[in-house]
Amino acid sequence: MIVRAARELAEPQGWGAVSARRLAERVECSQSVLFGHFTGKGEIVNAVALEGFAELARATRAVRAEVAGSPDPRRSEQR
Repeated sequence: MIVRAARELAEPQGWGAVSARRLAERVECSQSVLFGHFTGKGEIVNAVALEGFAELARATRAVRAEVAGSPDPRRSEQR
């Protein structure tokens, strides 16, 4: 929930828009609860980045699986 909220704030406005106060308001918790989960903004940025890389990996695997199941278009052109 915290990571998703941080990403939602950062995507349109950049990381400068992500503050502990705004993030805590967004997830409806206190800043102390927020920092009970993360040591600081850098750790939140890292968590968002890791989530993004995981999404990219899933998308890449899905495309590779789709391509692997399709006939190779280069082979049909060579005939």
